[in-house]
Amino acid sequence: MLGSRHKRRNVHFEVHGLRGSSWTVLEIFDDQGQATRAADKLFRSTTYQAVRVLKERYDPKTGQFHSFEILYKGRKLKPSKFDAGRPAALCESPQDFFSQAGRRTIAENLRSTLDQWEMTPLEILYNLDNYLRLDQAGTAIQAAVQRAAVSQVKETGESVGERMKKLYQLIDTAVADLKKFQERGFPVIDEKRFSELLESLSEKEGRRFILCGAIAADLRKCEGAHAKLRRLVALMGENHPRWVARILDNFISETLMNAGLIEKLLDETDVVERLIGIGRLARGRLSDTERGGPELRDLNRYLQLELLPATREMLLDQLGQALKGNTRLSSGNLRDRCRAIARLKDHLIREELDFSIEGTAFSEILETRCARLLNAPSIAAYLEEFRTPADKLAALLDLEPFVIGPANKRMLANYMLPLVTSSQNEAFWCQGDESPTRKARRLVCMQQRVLASSLQELHREMLAGRLDQLCVHVYEEAELFQRLRRQKKSAFVRAEQLLALIADGYFTEGRARELAVEEIKRYMRDKSFMQGLAEIDDSEERKKRLLAFRSLLARAGIAEDGTSGKQTSPASGETA
Repeated sequence: MLGSRHKRRNVHFEVHGLRGSSWTVLEIFDDQGQATRAADKLFRSTTYQAVRVLKERYDPKTGQFHSFEILYKGRKLKPSKFDAGRPAALCESPQDFFSQAGRRTIAENLRSTLDQWEMTPLEILYNLDNYLRLDQAGTAIQAAVQRAAVSQVKETGESVGERMKKLYQLIDTAVADLKKFQERGFPVIDEKRFSELLESLSEKEGRRFILCGAIAADLRKCEGAHAKLRRLVALMGENHPRWVARILDNFISETLMNAGLIEKLLDETDVVERLIGIGRLARGRLSDTERGGPELRDLNRYLQLELLPATREMLLDQLGQALKGNTRLSSGNLRDRCRAIARLKDHLIREELDFSIEGTAFSEILETRCARLLNAPSIAAYLEEFRTPADKLAALLDLEPFVIGPANKRMLANYMLPLVTSSQNEAFWCQGDESPTRKARRLVCMQQRVLASSLQELHREMLAGRLDQLCVHVYEEAELFQRLRRQKKSAFVRAEQLLALIADGYFTEGRARELAVEEIKRYMRDKSFMQGLAEIDDSEERKKRLLAFRSLLARAGIAEDGTSGKQTSPASGETA
């Protein structure tokens, strides 16, 4: 029965196993030596990438658990790239600007200008007119070079001034090379079929540079990032040579980075639904793209065929940045914000989209995001409108289904426990002008919610056990059983009254229910138990009362002989 296990354990040891990116509580011990030996055995079984032992100390004064890691075996999880700012790529030659890392640095340092112009680093690197426009746009290049230099000197050891000078020299060299190519003339894509152009370039020296220049020039005819994306997707094909597909992939991925374009494509104002859409798109799993236009359907198909790896990486990067950053997923209170995170987990993991972003699993990113929300000020603000311990516990139980991760569940339990364990709150549950049955009903409802929750087993048992103790105290103070015994009614009627209370949910699981069942069994053993029925002259009425009693026994989950196992009719003594 509830309450018979973990009695007043103020210290226990939890063995956790790491599989993928999630920790799972495997076993709980009272003895540290047993816990460490079990952890060592589990680690040697190679079932888990890592195991750990946590010492959990329960403080009865505060009603909270405190965790200490006393053993760790296995690999440590890698920190995500989103945990800290990414340094600018180190550029030592003009070719470094054209690399993926170099273009990323350009995008980060020119983000506001590129968003305003709805342009990409590739369009600047491969089109002189775009570069000259940027060069004449005030101090945009100077500010970008300075930011890049400040980041790069951490690796080079140079002064910022020296680094800026080198970067300007590299830029001048790259611009001179671009000018030479452009003077020769890039092919115009509109003049011939794109496939014919690709065929003519297949054996040509510098084919990649020429094709990039042709695409950059072609995009100048498009107004805005959406039109450019539409054009790029139209140029993409399933049978393109790998080098062509890679170039178009890079152009598409950078175009999608333009502020607001993905939101426009997905046509979704709800932040969570938009992020779910990004995750699905990254894997080519958008199910309803009709309202997004043909370019989105084609883009989804190419991603599904794994022809756009750079685009997929960029989409996941945006998703990770949104979750690791301060993007507000939902308005409203703490529960609404946690529910938004839970929605992401439910949708994406249900569709097997539990991918990894830079070595950090998506589910772990969500757990970290949830942990950031759960802090003392946010929980205090959430509970501020609730006055009684019962209302506060109910509010935390409302929040619990949307809290993800064992560590976050444990933290939430630490806020629940004092609401039922502190002496100050005990007075609320047990005293006052309300009837004993009303107080007990409140405790039963709370216990049922606790037992139905996904809190860790130990916390569920501690909370449910404490609520059971309070229910026992309520009925002891009311002298319920003594008052029933003093009634001048047959044992059958008194058992019937008490049984109705159990069946209707007025006794908590545990000691309170055990005491009530023991009292009923005492009545059923009484020699006068059947006299109450015998006094009813009408045989049909007598039969109805007996059937009603048996129905109450069934609703209360009690065998007809007061025990588990075979049920015996109290009227006939025959096995039912």
